[in-house]
Amino acid sequence: MREQEMLSRVIGVLTQSGEWFRDIHRDPHGHEPADGRVVGELVAELLEGALPSGLSEEEERELRRSTARLVSVFAFVFHQLAEVHDAGRTDTSSGDLLRQLALKAEYGGGQG
Repeated sequence: MREQEMLSRVIGVLTQSGEWFRDIHRDPHGHEPADGRVVGELVAELLEGALPSGLSEEEERELRRSTARLVSVFAFVFHQLAEVHDAGRTDTSSGDLLRQLALKAEYGGGQG
């Protein structure tokens, strides 16, 4: 996959995950929204042809699942940073926010 295509798909992941992020804020104890599947499908497209040969179906499925989860977490952090930026907040730097998220994750706060 060419870099331009990859960039386009990453933008798609971030765009689609924006709704997922807003859903989490609306109902932090709810189930994973449907957009989580969309992110998984976009990640599957990114991985198409990039997986090593010789993987069992189970290994491939787990690799795809783990990659989709990793991409979802990156998207979640992106949206957290974007929310602070879009609100025009100057009292919190991106480094401060990342430290807050790390502490929250360390103490079980996770993504919601």
